[in-house]
Amino acid sequence: MSTLFRQTCLQVFKAQHLQFQSKAFEYLEGVFKENEVPEEEERTALLYIAREYIKQNKAGIVTRKKLKQVVTSLQVAKTQENNPENDEESFDIDYDKFFNVISSFDMPRIEYEPSIKNFKSIEKHPRFIGDETSRSILFKGRYNLLIQRLLRNELFSPVRFDNTDSAKFHLTSIKDLRGRTQKEFLLFGMLTKINEGKYYLEDADDKIELDFSEMSAPSSICTSHSFQLVHGTYNEETEIFHASYIGNPPVEKRSDTRNAYGNVDFLGIQKQTTNESLLMLYQEKWQHIMFVVVSDVWLDQEQTLDKLRKMFKEYHKNGMTPFAFIFIGNFSYEPFKLGIGQSRRYTEMFNTLGELISEFENIANHSHFIFVPGPGDPYVGGALPYMPIPERYTSRFKEYVKKAVFTSNPCRIQFLTQEILIYREDLIDKFHRNLLLRGSNNNPDCYYQEVIKSIIDQSHISPFKLSVRPVYWEFDHALRLYPLPNAFIMADRFPQYTFDYTECHTLNPGSFNQGTKVQWMHYYPARNFSEHW
Repeated sequence: MSTLFRQTCLQVFKAQHLQFQSKAFEYLEGVFKENEVPEEEERTALLYIAREYIKQNKAGIVTRKKLKQVVTSLQVAKTQENNPENDEESFDIDYDKFFNVISSFDMPRIEYEPSIKNFKSIEKHPRFIGDETSRSILFKGRYNLLIQRLLRNELFSPVRFDNTDSAKFHLTSIKDLRGRTQKEFLLFGMLTKINEGKYYLEDADDKIELDFSEMSAPSSICTSHSFQLVHGTYNEETEIFHASYIGNPPVEKRSDTRNAYGNVDFLGIQKQTTNESLLMLYQEKWQHIMFVVVSDVWLDQEQTLDKLRKMFKEYHKNGMTPFAFIFIGNFSYEPFKLGIGQSRRYTEMFNTLGELISEFENIANHSHFIFVPGPGDPYVGGALPYMPIPERYTSRFKEYVKKAVFTSNPCRIQFLTQEILIYREDLIDKFHRNLLLRGSNNNPDCYYQEVIKSIIDQSHISPFKLSVRPVYWEFDHALRLYPLPNAFIMADRFPQYTFDYTECHTLNPGSFNQGTKVQWMHYYPARNFSEHW
């Protein structure tokens, strides 16, 4: 094959942090010749193989043996896809094999390291009580993650042809402003406001005071300690940066993140041994699989149990056994307060729920039940992530329900190729009370969309200063939306909504009890789609 093929091959695999052994290249060259791959399709095919190699192996040296295994698995998947009449028996498999619930406290601590231009695992086990260094690393970690994402964006990343820089925007560090007065610059850093009402922007090296007096409304809502792009001019005499624009950094699609860092296991679970092409095929076949999402399940209210019984009866009547029930706190209308009476009451609440579910044998034995605590549940503490509800309250419940998991808030679910983030917080209200700058969209009906956009743009579920939303410093990595999940269950007291933004489907089930009415949602992971109930 041509020298151009060799160059294309090396470019594609190098971009995925992979390097070829000569025998591996010879093998791949032979595969492309044998299959007569058109020249215009070579790059796409190479990228597909490179991504699959990373999923099945760690990044590094590409050997002939491992590459052959990858290519063979792709060919098998293609054969099965082209012969659906022979597939029925192969899909009669255990769905649970592809279902994982990941607690925030089980996720690996992975940080972006600028010196190697890649992510690395922090071997030191995170602590609940860190030192001041941990606090500074928290914001440094958020900054490093966003700046690498920003610099890989096509608007900021230069692609050079004939030594011509094609980037549309260029970032300037704050320290490089000195001596360059009355010129326009684009900065990126953390937005803060001190007591006397002065705004500052802080990057990795320095900080500078901001003046917004001549700026129109921001393009997005801004909170203290969020990270913002700021365009304007610098006055060296006053050492003030006069802003003409401020807005969130552009979001990065999940697919783009995986293309860049497909070898990084952000969730800390063993990689699926099943080829992703087959997983996608399973998704096509398993479109009926459904998660039931319910929030504010107040088990201390008799009407809640009555309504849950009616809900289970309806599923039973229609012959439906949902794959999973995601129950989200608070699980008590009255916030939990430590005491003998309260502990006994909480245990009895879950015992009663277990007895109720056991009345519906198929659901009790086959459906998964995932419990995510709210801010009013036992021992969650004042900082994120919240601990799971202690086993002392749930041990008997697990005797009634075979597939029950009590996990953290936030937590994640992986099912087939889908990643789902679940978070319980009255986030709309918290944003409203802690805004520094309001966006240009003043439509109250769209406010929830502005909040979700801001969270996704920031790649963090809590872009606030720590006094507003305390965080366990060394667990901040578990609060990030990076890579962007396929679905984001944002349980809030705010009315139900769904919102799609940059390959991420967001849904809020609302509160289960609405007077005489109830509300919950169905989520179909294979379709990344939800519906109101």
